[in-house]
Amino acid sequence: MRKDINIPEVTGIEIAVVRENNEQHNTTDWYVYLWNKKAVAIEMVVIVSQGFSKTKTTSVFRKK
Repeated sequence: MRKDINIPEVTGIEIAVVRENNEQHNTTDWYVYLWNKKAVAIEMVVIVSQGFSKTKTTSVFRKK
């Protein structure tokens, strides 16, 4: 059950999502930057994203 799963609070990690122009492909791309402010290495990161507008919705994208 979901109520039985303990999800710890994440601390010491900062995230920035930046929209940048790609002149080579003439597109606008989104980049995700993670800063680890801890003294230990990050073992794994899972990024889940989904794009949407007033008329369109993209599928869910998961990247490990």
